[in-house]
Amino acid sequence: LRDTSAFSTAAISGNYAFVVADQLPGQFVAAGAFNANAGVISSGAVDTNSQGNIDGAGATYPTAPLSFTGSDTVDTNGRGTFSFTTANGQINSTCYVISATELYCTSSDVQGSNPLYPLFAGRILQQSSASFSNSSLNGTSIRYLSGMATSGSGVKVEVGLLQADGSGNFTYTADADDGGSISSPTAEGTYTVASNGRVIVTISGQTLTSLYYLVNSNEAFDISTSPNVTSGFIKPQATGPFSNASLSATYSFGQVVPSAEPFQFQTAELSLDGAGNIAGTADSVNTSSDVLSPGQSLTGQTYEVSSTGRGTLSYNGNVINTFYVISPTEWVAIDSGPANNIPTYPELQHAQE
Repeated sequence: LRDTSAFSTAAISGNYAFVVADQLPGQFVAAGAFNANAGVISSGAVDTNSQGNIDGAGATYPTAPLSFTGSDTVDTNGRGTFSFTTANGQINSTCYVISATELYCTSSDVQGSNPLYPLFAGRILQQSSASFSNSSLNGTSIRYLSGMATSGSGVKVEVGLLQADGSGNFTYTADADDGGSISSPTAEGTYTVASNGRVIVTISGQTLTSLYYLVNSNEAFDISTSPNVTSGFIKPQATGPFSNASLSATYSFGQVVPSAEPFQFQTAELSLDGAGNIAGTADSVNTSSDVLSPGQSLTGQTYEVSSTGRGTLSYNGNVINTFYVISPTEWVAIDSGPANNIPTYPELQHAQE
């Protein structure tokens, strides 16, 4: 529900982090942080990736983000306008207030008016702290992302466990469908957290890096700096160990845009019984033929959860999804099968009780 008490310019006050992305996977993404106070935006920092052009500086990753200033206004219906000005030009957006801590935004500039800032949609969240440090990443989180496949054709989706020690070191284990290629990527490396929540991630043995903007401890927006643009989110995982009994509820289940297939969209209601059995229904639409397929039964599917929270969904003995438990009320999944028909346009899917 929307909080109508936040429908004013004055209510949008404090430090915020954000991410925006083009709705075509792998084209453009930006993430950053700013302070809002009485309609004035200050202390802005943003990083952009437009098909490998980082912050408008080409393929070389800059050590510092673009700075920006700007303004915002919010009317009594909760509709806001935001304007940011960087060294690369001005960007404008229309936002709708959910609460003083959460807004959803779309670009409002004429498409193509600035090639560095194409059509986009995204989210703004209020940061929990006025200052962050390496200790703000300390524990186990679930990282999930989507974007363009490494081959340049198809979609990449990934979800995994990020473990940070609070002192600048991390390890990462995940599952990915990269345009139809299933893998279990692992990584380790270091991270450095700036006071505004900007996190530079250095992966051992790799030249490309990731960037996070913290919202809270162990919670952040995530963008890549590779030409195959990806974006995602990091959320702290509840304390384990986990088992099938950890998921015993009815969940709303659907695709996370912009990972969605270009020809099919799906939403569902899933009931997990705590013993490995699934019931529910799904509705999907094929956008190429405009055919709606409502009320598809999901009864007969099964699930299995390991102690780390990694799980699988299966049908007729074939694994069709791999997922990670964030908490007993929330989990994130990717397409991973069946083995004889791995999708090149896989979906990143989110389930919430």
